[in-house]
Amino acid sequence: MDQPQREDSGGLADAVDREELGRLVASRHSPQPTSAISRRTKTTRTFLLLILTLGFLVLVVGSGLFLSFRTRSGVAPRVAPGPTKPITAQSNTREPYQPSTKPEMVAIPGGTFKMGRDDGPPAEGPSHAVRVQNFLLDKTEVTNAEYAQFVDEANHQPPEHWGNVKAPVGQELLPVTNVTYDDAIAFAEWRSKRDGVTYRLPTEEEWEYAARNGDKDNLYPWGNVWEPDRAVTQETGVGKEQPVGTYPEGRNQWGVYDLIGNVWEWTSTRASLYPGSPRKLPEQFKDWIIARGGSYGSPAGKVSGTMRDWFAPKYKNPVLGFRLARSAR
Repeated sequence: MDQPQREDSGGLADAVDREELGRLVASRHSPQPTSAISRRTKTTRTFLLLILTLGFLVLVVGSGLFLSFRTRSGVAPRVAPGPTKPITAQSNTREPYQPSTKPEMVAIPGGTFKMGRDDGPPAEGPSHAVRVQNFLLDKTEVTNAEYAQFVDEANHQPPEHWGNVKAPVGQELLPVTNVTYDDAIAFAEWRSKRDGVTYRLPTEEEWEYAARNGDKDNLYPWGNVWEPDRAVTQETGVGKEQPVGTYPEGRNQWGVYDLIGNVWEWTSTRASLYPGSPRKLPEQFKDWIIARGGSYGSPAGKVSGTMRDWFAPKYKNPVLGFRLARSAR
C-alpha cells in the first residue's frame, strides 16, 4: 500500500528527523542485551519520578508563599465566584405603584351642630340646628384606581375622558370625575356587594358636619381662618385635580381629606332650601341632587364647609366626583 508522502522542508526539523531515523535504523541492526535495556528503563523511570516530585514540592511551597504575601499586603486572594441567579427582565425593572382599591373609612361620632351660615350666599342660610347620628366616611374621594375595578368587574361604562376601560397611566390616585349621580349609586351598590356592608352617598348634613368638625362649627376643616396650602383651589394655580390627600394639613379633626376643593362631591340629598329661607326653590330643581365642597376652580374666598350647589342626576363634569359613607352599626 502506498504510504503518504511527507513534504521535505529542508530545515532544522528535517535534519532532526533524519538523525532520529538513523538511530532507529542502527538500533534495529545492532540489538542490545535485554538486561541493559531493563537497567536503562528503570533508571529513566526513577529520574522522571524524582523530577515530578521536586516539581510538585516547588508548586506547593510557591503557592503558599504567594498567598501569604498577598494576605500580609492587604490583598485578598481571588475566590472563584459561585453560581449566580440568572438576571431576568423583570428583576431589573421597578413595579409601578399600585394604589389600594380597598376603601379606608373614618368613624365620625354623631352630634348636633349649626348647619349653614347667616353671612354667606342665600342658598347657605339661614343657619339651623341639625342632629347627626354616628357614621363612617371615606377618608378620601373615590379614586380612579378603585373606580377602574368597578368598571372592570361590573362592566360599567368608564368616564368618557379615560378613553379606555382603564384609568390613564399615572392618574390612578386622582379623584374619579365625569360621573353622574346614577354612576355613584351604582358604584356604591357594587362596593357594598364586594365588601358585605352597605355603602351609600353621605347626606348633605353628614357631609357638612364632617367638613366643619362637628359641633365646632368651623368654617373650614382646619379652623375658621383661611390658610394657603390646605386645599386644592383656584389659589393653588394648578388648574386641575390633584391626587387625593395632596394637602394633609387640610384634613378635618378625624382625618378626612379634601372636604374643601379638588372636586365637587355628590351627596344623597335632593335640592332644597333651608328651613326659614324666604326664597322658593324653582320646580325644575326639585329632583336635582346637592353637591358639596367646591373644586380646584373655586376661588379661595368663596369655598367653605357651607358651600352648596345642585345638579341634575345625569349631569357629569370634570370637576364633579364623590365619596361614600355608611351608617355606624
